[in-house]
Parts: sequence; structure tokens; C-alpha cells
Amino acid sequence: MMEPGEELERVRSASLAARPLTTDLLSQAAADPALALASAREVMLIVLQNSDPAWPALDRWRELLPPWFVGLCSDDAQTRDCVIDVWSLRAWIYWFRPDLRRWRWWGAEAAPGEIRLAVLPQSQTYLKGAAQWLLKASAQREA
Repeated sequence: MMEPGEELERVRSASLAARPLTTDLLSQAAADPALALASAREVMLIVLQNSDPAWPALDRWRELLPPWFVGLCSDDAQTRDCVIDVWSLRAWIYWFRPDLRRWRWWGAEAAPGEIRLAVLPQSQTYLKGAAQWLLKASAQREA
């Protein structure tokens, strides 16, 4: 089990070097991989730094998270079906609650044409859609 402080440090600087076999590697195409990786780290740090002791309300998350990220999330009122190619902020942040998130950030890198994120599952099965949306939204951020 990874401690919260260790995950914060891994988000800030950890690469994919010497990653354990138990990690799951996620990737996302990105026109500017360095910007995408910095963006994903920016969002993840905000979530981790605001997860304790009390989970903020949705309106507070709208204030805490970068405007570029909030702007890329869909509006719940506009959601008409269950196809999730664009996540709502409400749904996305729900899956980052400490009691629901079953993975931890192990390391990441900007590679030619993509970003890669190694996650360390905390249970045999875990949902990775929220992590994938973090990468996708980060790759869509414009410089």
C-alpha cells in the first residue's frame, strides 16, 4: 500500500524507470507530450493535496482545479447517454475520492507523441476510466 506522501512525491517527479511488474501502463496520444504530462501532474497534485481531511464539495473542486481542466469536462445537464468519451467533473472527481480510488500514481513520462502513466492497482480489479480521462484531457490542453 502506498502512503499519501509517497504518492505526492511520485506525482511530482517519478519516471517509469524500474516500475514494478504489478503496475498498469496507460498511454494517451499527445501533440505536446511535455505539456500534457505537466498538465496531468498539475491536476493530480491538486486532487491529492485537497483530499484530506474532508472531501471538498463539487463547487469547491471547480474553484481548485485549473480552468482549462474544468472547461474540458462535460456538463452533467448535457449528458444524454452512458458513453463516456468526455467525463463530467462530478463523475470524474467522484472516482478520485480516497475511499473509491483503487490505484496510485507510480510514475509517468513524456514519450514521442504520447504520455505514459504507470498506475499501481490497490486491488485485483480497479476502474481506470478516471485516470484515462485525466490523460486525455491533459493531452487536449492547448499551450
